[in-house]
Amino acid sequence: MVIMRNIFLLLAVAFFVFLVLPERVSAQTLSFEPTQKGVAKGGQFTVKININTGSQQTSGADAIITYDESVLSVDSVSNGGFYSNFGSNPVDGASNKYSVSAFETDSTSTKTGTGTIAQIVFSGKENGTGSVTFDCTAGSTTDSNIIKAGTADDIINCTNLVSASYTVGGGGGDGDGDGTNPTPSVLPRSGAVEVTILALGAGAVVTLLGLFLKL
Repeated sequence: MVIMRNIFLLLAVAFFVFLVLPERVSAQTLSFEPTQKGVAKGGQFTVKININTGSQQTSGADAIITYDESVLSVDSVSNGGFYSNFGSNPVDGASNKYSVSAFETDSTSTKTGTGTIAQIVFSGKENGTGSVTFDCTAGSTTDSNIIKAGTADDIINCTNLVSASYTVGGGGGDGDGDGTNPTPSVLPRSGAVEVTILALGAGAVVTLLGLFLKL
């Protein structure tokens, strides 16, 4: 009976560590790059919208972005190249939202991993600090989405999306004539706490297993 119990616990730990934990850690997300930047009033800068599909095969993604229109303006949007097809336009009825869609039309063409789905050229409209975020609600298909290949399932993880903040004026400019001021482009992912908790959970299960094996 003790041997059977230990075998069962070992299998449970293996399932958690090799199946559950990797799926949670590699959550499907979107992010802006850079996440912070300074620019002079009237200056332009380019922001990438990056995707991480984790281990999932995907056929497309939608990014609905919201930006502070009192500080920033969108000058142009172009394909980032991760997916073959691309479209973008301002959201009807919302002067501070932009819709980006990138996708594959061939059912045999799928994408997995990381890459850039779009590049946005912003310009500094007025002095101040403006945020840029993704519109995303769990379970909604009318906002930002990542579509699993072969299905209509939205697999985006809204809690792990990475927002950005850009500053116009206030001494912006790096002296090279482009009106920009380099700042750190990467912030800690909002999912870092989740990963830590999961890792601690796996360690606790392994510890319990060791105690049972000694019985």
